[in-house]
Amino acid sequence: MDSAQLAAYIAVAEKGSFTKAAEVLGMTPPAVIKQMNGFEAEVGTKLFLRTHRGITLTKAGESMLADAHYISDCFDAAVRRAQDAERHPGMTLRIGSSLLTPSAGILALWPQITKRLRGLKIELVPFENTEENIHEILGNLGRYLDIVATVFDDELLRERGCCGLTLTDARMGLAVPKNHPLSGKAAITREDLAGERIRVIQSGWSRSTDKLRAWLESIEDLRIDNVSVYDSEAFTQTVLQGIPLATFDAWRNVHPKLSFVPFEEAFFMPYGLCHAESPSSLVLEFVAEIERLGTAAVR
Repeated sequence: MDSAQLAAYIAVAEKGSFTKAAEVLGMTPPAVIKQMNGFEAEVGTKLFLRTHRGITLTKAGESMLADAHYISDCFDAAVRRAQDAERHPGMTLRIGSSLLTPSAGILALWPQITKRLRGLKIELVPFENTEENIHEILGNLGRYLDIVATVFDDELLRERGCCGLTLTDARMGLAVPKNHPLSGKAAITREDLAGERIRVIQSGWSRSTDKLRAWLESIEDLRIDNVSVYDSEAFTQTVLQGIPLATFDAWRNVHPKLSFVPFEEAFFMPYGLCHAESPSSLVLEFVAEIERLGTAAVR
């Protein structure tokens, strides 16, 4: 699979016609058909349903289209980073940005940072919050990304083979649907939780969340549903199911239909910047500057 095949697949899938895709791509329809036949053969499954009315996607084709867009965006970003690195060697910082690793706080400090680190450029690299992506990204900081802002503890850093600068402590609480009785609380007590049903990250996600889980499991009549990973779907399901999710105040703005209510009992997890164990001098300068400026605006 190459970038040309990927672009052709996206064009055919979106136009629903080999002829229309060929016009967009500047190719002949037979050439596009041949390319897509080879693409299907390489993938090993049927991607298109061909009828006299045009082309529609199979379920496999729909799945491939979503991933094709993501791969294409990543490729385009990689090309931009490579070109930028040639123009400004050693002065581009790659910051991961996703729903649960927001970069807005860092960007708010950017004017102050660049006063001291002149010539520094930033490349925001978007990614999806899947479990596989998080493992891959944190385990390879310095290769694809330089900095990710997120929650972490010592155990998580050891498992991922990276380092972190703690900026603040993220308080734990519940992401509560705004029509739920608990959403109006200033803080959630043990008594509030008796007889309730909540969703909690599975055991072993981190030492900090395991401490919270142990406390929650000691509450009589509290029903706990396991969540395998923190991603956008976890928050969406919280809204759809109407069941509060144990989370962090750092993620209070993830979904507009959820309110964050802290637990009255204080549970925290460090929040800050993750970087490689042996970062570049540029990353070290950047982290030092963030530390000098303070932490409030980074969240």
